[in-house]
Amino acid sequence: MEEDFSFSELKPNINFKELFFKLLKNWWLFIISLGICFTIAYNINLRKKSQYSVGSQIVVSNDKNPFFSSTTNISFDWSGSSDKVQTTITLFRSRTHTEKVVEYLQYYVNYQKKAEYWNYDAYKEIPLKLEVDTTGYQMLNNKITITPIDDFKYELSYSLNKNTVLAQHYGTKSKKSLEVIAQEIKEIYNYGATVNKPYLKISVNKLSNLSSSDLSPFTVSFSDFDASVSAYRGIGINSISSGSSIINLSLK
Repeated sequence: MEEDFSFSELKPNINFKELFFKLLKNWWLFIISLGICFTIAYNINLRKKSQYSVGSQIVVSNDKNPFFSSTTNISFDWSGSSDKVQTTITLFRSRTHTEKVVEYLQYYVNYQKKAEYWNYDAYKEIPLKLEVDTTGYQMLNNKITITPIDDFKYELSYSLNKNTVLAQHYGTKSKKSLEVIAQEIKEIYNYGATVNKPYLKISVNKLSNLSSSDLSPFTVSFSDFDASVSAYRGIGINSISSGSSIINLSLK
């Protein structure tokens, strides 16, 4: 049995004028929807941590050709800038170099200040500097609050929530668990005085005279040395072009 099907062209039957006035009649729904969307987007952006990227450039200078003088017309490329650039890039990417940088700048110390919604990195923003005694152990991942009182003294406070703390010796990079008494500790020290405890050996020094705006508290904590080195090995390193002696460094 055969059936014949016939197709007819369907033409849209839309009254655009009527649709426009219906949409215009419900304008208040659009205003409310846009207001809700903008409010949600504003609060998300306000509470979301910002990400920053920092970059720098270094120039790898070539050594002077020992065969070149004022009387010679041809200089021999005896070392080659590209070899030096690649050697420098390899050096920057090596773990040994990163360890030296982290150790010299003490990047395993985290400085943080409280903002309205989250804490932010306050390195170099605080007129105080933590001097770490690398011959002793420092407790890891425990926030220490430092509250400047005046130009002479400050308050040091932290919590020992367990009977043991994990500490690291930044001189030998060894780690061990130390027995402590679980308690809340608040102590007052003079600037430059040494805090000498089995799990904390530091001193807080002033970099300049403190103003009233500098008396707000901030927190410091110690990170595992290997974890800090791994974090800073993510620096982007590349040359601008082949044969160029300029190297780009970038970090997020």
